[in-house]
Amino acid sequence: MLLAGIGISGSFENSAGSYDSGREPAHSKKNILTGAEQTEKYLPYLKGRPQSLNRFPNGIYGKSFYQKDVTGKVPEWATTYLYHASEHNTSVLHPKIHRL
Repeated sequence: MLLAGIGISGSFENSAGSYDSGREPAHSKKNILTGAEQTEKYLPYLKGRPQSLNRFPNGIYGKSFYQKDVTGKVPEWATTYLYHASEHNTSVLHPKIHRL
């Protein structure tokens, strides 16, 4: 199987794991890699654009929130985009995808 130009080998047919012992359904490696392979075609459209993070602090079935401002929360090497909202006179740093 090829994912992002990298060959992945091994048996994925019966490989399943659980993120949180019983709370969330198990997903096979094959299903996860198939989903990643299907979304790979959209990645070039995200390059160089500001993003927001959908955070799930209590697992995928818990409440989530969108984090847009990453000021002081990302390493120096991370690429960011300074967005200025003139109506509120505020600026926030959004994460930005630099390379794929």
